[in-house]
Amino acid sequence: MEQLKKQKQLSQSEMYEEMPVQEEILHMNLQSNILFIPANIIAGLIYKYRDR
Repeated sequence: MEQLKKQKQLSQSEMYEEMPVQEEILHMNLQSNILFIPANIIAGLIYKYRDR
């Protein structure tokens, strides 16, 4: 997401406005659903580990 934002030089709100509806709904559900919190934490840790 960050790379796409930098490439297009968009603000975060502009980036979400241009996002397809399917991705926007998926993003909202993944961020807000309590069942995905452990998966989000693990994915965040993996992302940080790979981007060292």
